[in-house]
Amino acid sequence: MKKLNLIPDIDHLWKTLGYHFENLSQVIHEFVDNAISDFIRNKIKNGEIIITFKKMSKNKVEVIIEDHGKGIIDIENALTLGGMKFFESLFNEHGSGSNNGLSFVDPFNLSWIIMTRTIKDALQGQYKVVRAPYSFKGMNVEIHKGNCLTGSETGTIIKFTCSYDIFKTIRIPFGSQTSQFKDLVDLLYEDLGVHYSYIIKQENIKITIKAFDDDKEYNSIADVKPIFPVVEKCKMNKSQMVDLGNGVVKIDLKHIIMSKNTLTKKYYLKNMRSSGVEIRFNGRLLEFLGFEEIWGIKSHPFYNGNLIVVNLISDKRGRLPNTRTTKTGLNRSDSKTAFLFHWIADQISLLYDEKEMNQNIKMKFIDQVVNLTFVDKENIIYDAIKTKKFICNCQVCTHEGYDLYFECIKTKVNDLYFFEKLWDEQLLLNKPIGRIILIADEHPEPVRERVRLINKKNIEGKNYNIVLIKK
Repeated sequence: MKKLNLIPDIDHLWKTLGYHFENLSQVIHEFVDNAISDFIRNKIKNGEIIITFKKMSKNKVEVIIEDHGKGIIDIENALTLGGMKFFESLFNEHGSGSNNGLSFVDPFNLSWIIMTRTIKDALQGQYKVVRAPYSFKGMNVEIHKGNCLTGSETGTIIKFTCSYDIFKTIRIPFGSQTSQFKDLVDLLYEDLGVHYSYIIKQENIKITIKAFDDDKEYNSIADVKPIFPVVEKCKMNKSQMVDLGNGVVKIDLKHIIMSKNTLTKKYYLKNMRSSGVEIRFNGRLLEFLGFEEIWGIKSHPFYNGNLIVVNLISDKRGRLPNTRTTKTGLNRSDSKTAFLFHWIADQISLLYDEKEMNQNIKMKFIDQVVNLTFVDKENIIYDAIKTKKFICNCQVCTHEGYDLYFECIKTKVNDLYFFEKLWDEQLLLNKPIGRIILIADEHPEPVRERVRLINKKNIEGKNYNIVLIKK
């Protein structure tokens, strides 16, 4: 009989641990979750977390996450894959998040450092340090004199240096193409404000972001404020005790119609991308869903502004649906997840008659054209030109002929070839267009530049006239 040696290759394993994550925001959330768990377990009021970003060069960013909790009691357990000896709360339910997160930001296992100071350490005037590389055996816990923290006797610091390419993953999955340090920090600020909105408010937790870029002379220190949707109308707000399959949990259910939030860049914008279903566990945003998975209906402009917030409240891990390792969604193989989705669908009906839907879309678009361009409703002819490429369109009569209005979420350079062709066709039919107006949430700079070039051209002595309007 042969005994097998199944100890994994540490270098390969370390790199693959990080594959669970897809962006830096998720890693930051992991360490914030750990800090919140510490606050909850130790009943710390007004817990504080400080996140610092220092742009070291064009290619490197130093990241420091410091919390003023009680420190890591058992650092060996904390670094053990699946270590659950000191399970604190559902915010750190898997026991592998820290290792996975460090692997994502430091795939070569070189730069990360963990510093922690417990009450016992404070009494002895010391703090503990563990640093890369990670290994299964032989890792050292260094003892240093003094205090590693700022303004607290106990707590933990996670420190690492990541590439700027990894730092730019903050913009995933929202489609932003910005590479500017300041803009990326702003996106993370908004992300934290939405994900932890209920917790910041209810638990009085303070999250501070510090960002420094010496090359750009940019310095910023700001507290993360909870970000909520702007409520235009509340259609449902109730709490109910529900057994998902392994015991009762409390579910707070809200169905609101949003107004557009003018202070955010990616959340609560009353568009197709920000309308849907928020699934939260104990206030923490876990997953954002479109309407199709629960109701079987595809996203449609008619549903813009509809937001369903589902907050599951329980301290019993087995009663809630299982989550992905990164806590970025529910495990679809869990029967409790399927039960939850059916329950939501039973509570809220989103299905509308197609004729009614199209009529409402028509009226909403006409109102939008009126508000954005100050034309009279009497001059609007809806569905002047049929097209499947854009959501809806209308014609507005003017003294010089007519203008055409089109709506989409985000314009693209390739769209402009369609409008040039349309302009030419109508001119050949002796029905010249006065203006083509494109209404969208976003007009990227390449589109703006292309429009400037098109509008310099003319056909039969008449210049193209394409106008971009932001919602």
